[in-house]
Amino acid sequence: MRTLPMAMLGLLCFDATLGMAANDNQCGRPITKTIWFEPQAEHRAPQDEATVLMVTSDNGKPALFIHTSWSARTRSSGWSDYHQASSVDLGRIWEPVPQDVPTPLNIKDSRLFEAPSNPGFLYRYVPELGLYLRSENGGLSWSVPKYTVDGESREQIASRLTGTTTETVRFDMVAVHPSSPLTIFASLTVAPWTSITLYYPDFKHPEMGVVRELENTYISHDGGDTWERLTSELRPGEPIGISASHSNVFYAHGRRGMIKSVDAGANWEPVGQQRELELRPFTSADKDEQTRLLKGLVDLRIRQILVDPANENIVHLVSNKGLIQSLDGGATWRLLDLGFDEVDSARSIGLNPARTQELYIGTTRGVFFSSDRGCHFSKIYPTTERASGMN
Repeated sequence: MRTLPMAMLGLLCFDATLGMAANDNQCGRPITKTIWFEPQAEHRAPQDEATVLMVTSDNGKPALFIHTSWSARTRSSGWSDYHQASSVDLGRIWEPVPQDVPTPLNIKDSRLFEAPSNPGFLYRYVPELGLYLRSENGGLSWSVPKYTVDGESREQIASRLTGTTTETVRFDMVAVHPSSPLTIFASLTVAPWTSITLYYPDFKHPEMGVVRELENTYISHDGGDTWERLTSELRPGEPIGISASHSNVFYAHGRRGMIKSVDAGANWEPVGQQRELELRPFTSADKDEQTRLLKGLVDLRIRQILVDPANENIVHLVSNKGLIQSLDGGATWRLLDLGFDEVDSARSIGLNPARTQELYIGTTRGVFFSSDRGCHFSKIYPTTERASGMN
């Protein structure tokens, strides 16, 4: 097995068995149903936490790549310095991966993105600069894009908005286009240089000054050299989901809630069941109606939006409420059942590109696998019996 195999999106095929899983009323829970979530665990190292970074397929055989928690409880000598791992047998055997594994999945806060259509194109975030380097040869060499926004440099934008020379513009990548490796999307934040060089990633240190999130989301067609405004509809920093089979279909979490575009982001409309989607996750404390009302209703947060590459109407939201799925282009939604409901537990999702009904979900409680588009799940990391590199 190659350590970092190429993403074989050309092998995508339509799932002829969709009907059975899609019409199974036992799959997941409708979001109109009240679910009581466990609160996010505090002061506890999530030892089993894992993020799915990539799923590839070689002659139909999937290979799964994950990033494991720094506090993972079991390590062999071969794993002592590595926190990336791969498996080609649904988690029975895990092998350490010594390199950083890029992700083509548009996961929020990722440091290393891979273009889904060409794994030779990589984008690596540099915290000290607040921007991304670009590689067009699989990481052998890197360049710094020009980052010119509507004809202005980062410094010119910061100076115009703040009247000082002590601030700069940070780029937060929210998507790499699934068929154009040089087309990328980002939201922009103006903040003091000190908040970047001293690395306060949220720019909220009280002594670092005022932070300004620009209201627009921007698009670059040349890998970050030049940027232009795409839309002002989206929430800053939250990911965009783009269909690989119909590249004009976008999903995003906007200022009006979950929204959808069918013209590549020019115009947006709300999806269905908006109120139910936007409700924050209710915990046991919310069973008191007065307490629940005092806390407010709207608090959906999105880490990742993944559109099935073979069907633009199947979309997955990795959210603070778990994994939410639509099979009808966003008209209706359901919360998939991993066997637990915990606030902020879901980390990422990947699909087998050769059989897109196969889902791999990274959570704070491990990695879960479904062979039927989320009707049933089994835990594949960490396993009870650890083999090979997991002993």
